Amino acid sequence: RPESLGTSLAQTGSQSVWVTKGQSAELELNGYTLVIPKGASPKGQTLFVMSLVPVTDETGTYQLVRLKAYDNKGASVTTFKTPLRLTIPFENADPDQLTDTSKLRVGYVADGTTNILEVIPGTINNTAQTITAVLTHFSDYTPILN
Repeated sequence: RPESLGTSLAQTGSQSVWVTKGQSAELELNGYTLVIPKGASPKGQTLFVMSLVPVTDETGTYQLVRLKAYDNKGASVTTFKTPLRLTIPFENADPDQLTDTSKLRVGYVADGTTNILEVIPGTINNTAQTITAVLTHFSDYTPILN
């Protein structure tokens, strides 16, 4: 059963960027990176927003990455023709929980919770202590163990 990976450092903050169709961009915030390739912006201009949102419940503290996008009229954009890449650091992960990085994945979770809706495989870089996943839709994501 997948479980959310606890963190010792709850972070907050937000970054955003306007991207015009045919352009690429990158958002970076405290080691979290969102790569927006050419073709990801569906039409016209799209505002991409990446926020760090800590969640604490009875089992611990978890770090969510909230990804949102809006067109130039303010309508929400949730899916993309060209996948985006999200890199999440795990250097602040609970060491008692993260004993085997090969079990690390990215979890698509219900907004504002650690309720895992989908397990997304990723590429683990143990040297940089990051996991990178390919995304085709936006929501809340968190590192998980599967």
